[in-house]
Formats: sequence, C-alpha cells, structure tokens
Amino acid sequence: MSTEQNKAAVKRVLDGIWSKGNIALVDELLGRDYRGHTPRVEMDRDGLRRGVTYWRTAFPDLCVTADDMIAEEEQVATRFRATGTHRGEYLGVAATGRRFAIGGTLFSRFDGGKLVEEWHLDDTYELMQQLGATPTGQ
Repeated sequence: MSTEQNKAAVKRVLDGIWSKGNIALVDELLGRDYRGHTPRVEMDRDGLRRGVTYWRTAFPDLCVTADDMIAEEEQVATRFRATGTHRGEYLGVAATGRRFAIGGTLFSRFDGGKLVEEWHLDDTYELMQQLGATPTGQ
C-alpha cells in the first residue's frame, strides 16, 4: 500500500472503530497477528474490540480525530485528539457528566495492506484531572 493508503486506513480506524464504534472494521483493517501496545496493556484484535467497547461505554460520544500524520513506507505517525463526555465508569471513576479533551500519539505499522502493530500513548493523567479524579496543579 502507498503511504496515502496507510494514512487513510489509520483515519478509518480512528473514525470508524473508535469514534463510531464499528467493531466489524477490526477484521477488515487489522491483520490476524495484530498487536497493540499501550503503557497499561498489550492487546490483540479481541483486546482492541474490548478496549473500544470499554471506552465507548464510558464515553458514548467519543470522537478521535487525527491532527497530524506523517507516513513513510509501511509506518504512520499520528498526533490525535480525543474528546467525549463521561457517561459511564472509567478506571474506577463513576460517571461525572464532564467533557474531556486530550491529545495523544499513535504509531502504526502495516504489512500486506493490513495494520499489524500499533504503539499508543495518550495523556491519561490529564483525562483524569478533567474528570475531577486527581488533584489539580500537581
């Protein structure tokens, strides 16, 4: 795939899977041996499905958009923004009804036209502050 096709695929993951909750796209866009890496968890395709469901239960209006993307060969680097409203339990914090907006980075690797590996980092501390779950100014 071209770098532009890879960038388009990452946008489909962010918009279709994360923002719209279309779990069926996992099988279409991700390779069978997909591996996702975050500071908290390593996951396969089923783990990603569970993660999306968990996030969308806590934040039903979750919206994840790409702010910047750089692609080279089979890799795409993305700076993204996630927003939503806290309507369900998240990391032990009961729904607050508060809105959040955080940034993050995503590095995606493709093989044979499929997304096979991702490294994801977002500002969870900032998210928890916005939900009122951590002290501010520390």
